[in-house]
Amino acid sequence: MRWATPCTPYLSAKNQSVTYADYVIFVAEVASTCNESLLMQHLLASTQDKKRRAYLINYFLEQFRTTLYRQTMFAEFELWCSQQVQQGMPLTAEPVPEVRRPCTASTTVRMLSLTQR
Repeated sequence: MRWATPCTPYLSAKNQSVTYADYVIFVAEVASTCNESLLMQHLLASTQDKKRRAYLINYFLEQFRTTLYRQTMFAEFELWCSQQVQQGMPLTAEPVPEVRRPCTASTTVRMLSLTQR
């Protein structure tokens, strides 16, 4: 299901001018998540087996949860990178492990608070 992710930048650059070819990761994820949802609707409509339907629903919900969690982590990392650049700091590999822990920890706290509502 994830084949669209590497194809999106290629097709975007191939079919549009440089001005319009770039996009943020979130935009690609919207299309990808929509395609996954359409496929899941098709799979659910094509089976009546209760165990298979339960598996598909569980799989779909787990994919949604992990996509939400992962994209939040990516967004926090992109924010950190932007802040580093705005402060005139170089983007090197050294500070990355230091920034990953706070992003993961803060993301976990936010995600847990969302699930406890």
